[in-house]
Amino acid sequence: EVVRTAPLLILDDLGVHSATPWAQEKLFQILNYRYNAKLPTVVTVGCALDDLPEAWVSRMYDTKVSMIFEIEAPDYRGRPRRQAPPPDQPRPRSGGGRRRTAR
Repeated sequence: EVVRTAPLLILDDLGVHSATPWAQEKLFQILNYRYNAKLPTVVTVGCALDDLPEAWVSRMYDTKVSMIFEIEAPDYRGRPRRQAPPPDQPRPRSGGGRRRTAR
């Protein structure tokens, strides 16, 4: 209940770790509650949003209540960063050094 109703919730690296179906459902319930209540939620991911479960992404793509920012930054952990493909080629599904933030 504390997480569901927090004045601000920040979920860092969402989708990085594999989750059980139970954990995915619980996370959806939290996101859905906060979405319906229009509570501010900051989500960072290190992959393409399309790589996340559709139920989560549907809440993030609603432009009436969400803003998505793509931030290009080097990985602070010191790991080599993947090079982006040329603009005329499709981007890989994994974000590499990209961080996408949905709010």
